[in-house]
Amino acid sequence: MQIKLDSFLDYQYLGQLSLAPNGQKLAFVVGKANLKKNGYDKQLWLYDKETKKSSPFTSKEFSGFYGFDGDTILFTATRERPENKEEEKSFFSADLYSLALDGGEAQFITKLPFRPSKLMSLNDDQLIFMGAWRKPEEDTEKISDQTEKAALEASVKVIDEIPFWANNVGFVNKVRNRLFSYSKSTGEFKALTGEFTNVISFEIDPNKGQVAYLSSNYTDVLEPYQELHLLDLQNGQDQILREDFNCHYSYFAFLNERKFVFTASDGKIHGRNQDHDIYTLDRVSGEVKQISPEGWDVSMWNSVGSDVRLIGGASQKVDDGKFYFATTEFDHSYLNVIDEEGNLKKLTSEKGSVDSFDVLNGEIYAVLLRGLDLQEIYKVEGGLELALTDLNKEESRLRRAKLDEFDFQLNSTNYTGYVLLPSDYDDNKKYPGLLSIHGGPKTAYGSVFFHELHYLAERGYIVFFTNPRGSDGRGRDFSDIRGKYGTIDYEDLMDFTDLILEKYPAIDSEKLGVMGGSYGGFMTNWIIGHTQRFAAACSQRSISNWVSKFGITDIGYYFNSDQQQATPWENFDHFWEVSPLKHAPNAKTPTLFIHSDEDYRCHYSCAMQMHTALKLHGVTSRLVLFHGENHELSRSGKPKERIRRLKEIENWFDKYLMDKDVELY
Repeated sequence: MQIKLDSFLDYQYLGQLSLAPNGQKLAFVVGKANLKKNGYDKQLWLYDKETKKSSPFTSKEFSGFYGFDGDTILFTATRERPENKEEEKSFFSADLYSLALDGGEAQFITKLPFRPSKLMSLNDDQLIFMGAWRKPEEDTEKISDQTEKAALEASVKVIDEIPFWANNVGFVNKVRNRLFSYSKSTGEFKALTGEFTNVISFEIDPNKGQVAYLSSNYTDVLEPYQELHLLDLQNGQDQILREDFNCHYSYFAFLNERKFVFTASDGKIHGRNQDHDIYTLDRVSGEVKQISPEGWDVSMWNSVGSDVRLIGGASQKVDDGKFYFATTEFDHSYLNVIDEEGNLKKLTSEKGSVDSFDVLNGEIYAVLLRGLDLQEIYKVEGGLELALTDLNKEESRLRRAKLDEFDFQLNSTNYTGYVLLPSDYDDNKKYPGLLSIHGGPKTAYGSVFFHELHYLAERGYIVFFTNPRGSDGRGRDFSDIRGKYGTIDYEDLMDFTDLILEKYPAIDSEKLGVMGGSYGGFMTNWIIGHTQRFAAACSQRSISNWVSKFGITDIGYYFNSDQQQATPWENFDHFWEVSPLKHAPNAKTPTLFIHSDEDYRCHYSCAMQMHTALKLHGVTSRLVLFHGENHELSRSGKPKERIRRLKEIENWFDKYLMDKDVELY
């Protein structure tokens, strides 16, 4: 069966793997689109290692959060309770339930006064939570009537710090991720961190009653650095470790009785995107030792792009004195392990993507993308990968486009090119071509399945893509294009297009399209202002004006200054010169702009400015703005909106590259 525009409605999305403390069962979350509700149903599943079978564990009222407390799973759900009909409904609260691993009826435990993102069991009585908490606004906290209070909070937004909003969250003024303890015997909560401290992650040492956590403390401006904290729950002492070091940290945990492990970079050579190294910190002497190999030049996260993920999960974990982590190397991601002496081992070697994993007592389970298949859970052992689930068995049989993969060289650098050909491709026919550009820029295209690109190829397009300079996976120098946006990356993409036209003469050079989102949207905007070789373009969630983006978006004030190596006040001419909006009067290409009105990463004002500029200069332009969606529209947007978005793209290119008599909505 051929892939369809809405085939993604049938895909199962897997993630959040967690092994039970006894090691006998593996929990994971399965998500699936619900077109009728225009959302996604999520269920908690269990894999039984003894029976080797998987089955649903909770109903579809499951909210997506869970954790283990011995032989019990604690989870949040949206079940209706008689007593909660009168309670205030809030984003910053959740109902917590418990359910024994061997089944039974779920029991309501408590209403959490925060939105949880992680929990760990400290002992028989205490649970430690991390959750999003909002400080009540001064003009509403004295109002007792909940309806009146909610109405006022919805109509008035007070902003006195930055960032004031965050993509996929909304307004975050005075919102912090905090740590809380919960006593099962008394039902009491206790805040462990201050109201201005934003916790990024935490781990516990139950034997010593200690919590290691990463955080930032701010009241006006969130700086792009974090602190390492050690909290002793017995005496309440909270100690900042490495107090004199400004670093970007991504992980911090107890490695063993003697040492911590953390990943960090100081950003001094390659800026905020500088890849991290791995260090140990001696708990007694304070000695810091780098254990990642000297000259190690890989990215410590999975940045391989795809639009068939939804759930997420862990990509770094300590187990039995060893640190397990994912890396992106060239166009694929891998699972690795390192010990405190720096002995490093790659645990997976197959091409593809390690989306998330868990490990306990050396047993490793992972959600992987392999070949052109959808996500499944695998056991990783001895260099082998054994599939444990086949939840996407039928969907993985859909007819895909034919993937061509080849290596080439530009400016003494090795690249890989990817081409998707229609499954009924005929050398004797002519096809329109589509250049697709990934976001980031520090991400990567690979050979894993990408629904959108395969669908367009099956519609009769030859879709081609690569990883230009600025992309992830090829080392720190390669990914560092600070101050060079629109120069060397543009050259790579145009040279790649030339190579594709030479290698695939079936592509009609007069019928080329270009498309991309986020950074790819920036490049699309840049391209139409610098060449007329493309007959149509689709720019999504894009950047067009680096000056306005600086002050509007959630990361603009630090990301823009880092990537352009200045602020608009320090070098306005550069900010304007690298803004596609300046060059918009040169554009001739009919361009479709797609944006979301709750995209706080790349604000929709950038699309509006480009649309206005093109219209004023007589260029065909269409702006489609999705209400209530954010920067993740193409990957986790509501199903109906995802369908409409892809149909808009298909219609646009059909009209201008296939000369079809398409009636736009």
